Amino acid sequence: MLSLHTAINGELHAYNLKEMLAEAEAIVPTVSPAEALEMMRSAEVLTLDVREPFETEKTGMIKGAINIPRGLLELTADTDGPHYDPTFEKHRIVLVYCTAGFRSTAVPRSSGH
Repeated sequence: MLSLHTAINGELHAYNLKEMLAEAEAIVPTVSPAEALEMMRSAEVLTLDVREPFETEKTGMIKGAINIPRGLLELTADTDGPHYDPTFEKHRIVLVYCTAGFRSTAVPRSSGH
């Protein structure tokens, strides 16, 4: 079994992938495709594809979405960082998608949204 370790309040905790996904799903709202389409009509919504470029080249992207691979997201969303992208304004709702849901579920905790 794959497990990852993280320090919480100075204590080391082990998580397997299933536990990490369940924890993230408990705090990240999920919307239906119909709800997502309705949300995307607003200028206040940023649609973010966190797949790798080779994935988007194969299958395309949702019209109007921007692609920032999950591994580069913190660099792009950090307002104090040299690679900050102003499309990540804090007041915007970020609608995130990927292939299976794990990468998109983990985004809000790591990006501050």
